[in-house]
Amino acid sequence: MLEALAISRPECASAKASELKKTFTHYTPRNHWLHVQRQLPKEDAIGMGAEAEAWVRTSLLALLAIYKFTLWEPAE
Repeated sequence: MLEALAISRPECASAKASELKKTFTHYTPRNHWLHVQRQLPKEDAIGMGAEAEAWVRTSLLALLAIYKFTLWEPAE
């Protein structure tokens, strides 16, 4: 059974390396889900106007490194 390990949103902004280490002591690949995300509320996006596109681009590029790091290969 897969379980999700999560740090709540308010904690994410102030998460410290020691807290992440503690979280990962409980993480077992293939037994737990790991969610990495960045959220922008709809109201904020509408208020940003054209700047929202740059925010999305920057956010996706920021996630690219972790995507490459965790990319699953069929041989693994």
